[in-house]
Amino acid sequence: MIRWSKKTDFLSIRYPLMAFLIFLCFIQLMPQVFITSSQMDTQLPPSADNDIYFWMQLVAYVFIALIVCFYFEETFRTPSAHYIGTFKLGTFRTVFLRYVRLLFIMEIIYLPFVYICIFRANKNIRYNMEFFGSVFELIDPLKPIFQCSVFMLFAVTSAMFFMALLKNKVYVIVLTLVICIMEIRAFPILFDKYTLFRGATMPRADYFSFFPENVLSLFVLSFIFLMLTLILHRFNKT
Repeated sequence: MIRWSKKTDFLSIRYPLMAFLIFLCFIQLMPQVFITSSQMDTQLPPSADNDIYFWMQLVAYVFIALIVCFYFEETFRTPSAHYIGTFKLGTFRTVFLRYVRLLFIMEIIYLPFVYICIFRANKNIRYNMEFFGSVFELIDPLKPIFQCSVFMLFAVTSAMFFMALLKNKVYVIVLTLVICIMEIRAFPILFDKYTLFRGATMPRADYFSFFPENVLSLFVLSFIFLMLTLILHRFNKT
């Protein structure tokens, strides 16, 4: 049985993946990212505001898209797709299994850094409680970790879909940058709590629930993009 080479996949993404790792480490050297302003009101749900999602979602999205583009570039180019199709690997093994493998690797790399970010944010909240003599609710790490796992699902799936649609990594990166720019100002105004990377700019992140509105949006969009990608690949190689 013909198998897809995992070594080839790794070699294709080793440089952008290394850049992503350096970026994640670099964030830990910026203490201002973890400075957290908290609010505790018996009439309102607790809230916390910091720059973690700006760096760990909005900026990270560009690095993730770059990795996905290098990973799937040859898969979705029409001549390459026709050539790969001669080996009878099928869309399931050519796209879906490789997508699952990449997503798993990205989650494993990414989520520990999310935990470290939340740990440092909680450390800042504790300092604020001691300094101001107030009581604020600490962030349950499981909730932002879950939110960021869904973000990674969306980031990988959407970039793969754009690659299947545009078939050129330069176009995909440009589109990714456009989305990020829109997320800074336009999307929060248009979609409010449903904006994709909520908390990167405005409105503030909801660190205290598993399923804020934007996370549900990311789930739905990821499913749609995955289905469309598989359909596009089947048509592309015929």
